[in-house]
Amino acid sequence: MNLPIKKKRQPSKLAHAQASAIGVAKETKKAATKAATRLVAAQAALPPSQRKTMTTIVREVNALYGSYLNNKTISRYVRAGLVGVSPLKQGPVGDFPKPIYDALKGAYSTYLKLEQAESIKQSHTGKLTKKVNKCVNKAGFQKTRDDLARKLKRDTAHEFEAGKGNVQESRRVMWTVDN
Repeated sequence: MNLPIKKKRQPSKLAHAQASAIGVAKETKKAATKAATRLVAAQAALPPSQRKTMTTIVREVNALYGSYLNNKTISRYVRAGLVGVSPLKQGPVGDFPKPIYDALKGAYSTYLKLEQAESIKQSHTGKLTKKVNKCVNKAGFQKTRDDLARKLKRDTAHEFEAGKGNVQESRRVMWTVDN
């Protein structure tokens, strides 16, 4: 008899740290892919006796960036003309075009940073979900669930640091800031 494994909820600080690590890894992979494709494309201009193999280039880039790129992927990108471009997104096409989603990520992180800078009580996930949905629905999309807000939270996690606030410092700020 197989009993189902009970899934436990992670503490918020640990969940944030994991999401942040994933964000940093994505940024590293982007930079490594761009560098590798540029180096491979630049090798075509050299005489055959001075060229490095693609495997050597990818190995050097992986060592430099601490990434795990595959030389076949880099070869495919160069053949397709995707030199110096971020890696293609895996999975199905999302609801938003990339420029719009990137602008939404920027607006989301800016809002949270401003909210933190004011040292007021910060919005909880439900309130953020309503604000995000209201924003995208105004632009003509139909969102009612919290999936977009959770995705934005996950994709911007590397821009923030989670931790407990200093109660004494927050009280001091409240008394010294003019309202």
